[in-house]
Amino acid sequence: YNIFGVQKIMNWPGNSTDLNAIEAAWPWLKQRTTSCGAPRDKKTGKQAWIDG
Repeated sequence: YNIFGVQKIMNWPGNSTDLNAIEAAWPWLKQRTTSCGAPRDKKTGKQAWIDG
């Protein structure tokens, strides 16, 4: 950091799930799209996504 004149302000993880809004949606999305079983192909997966 010092080479480029940038100061390190906090010791924060580079990939924090707290800052990534989509992380909370993955379990919900998986439950909604696989409630009737896993989609067999892309077409049924897409339809499950649309039907939500």
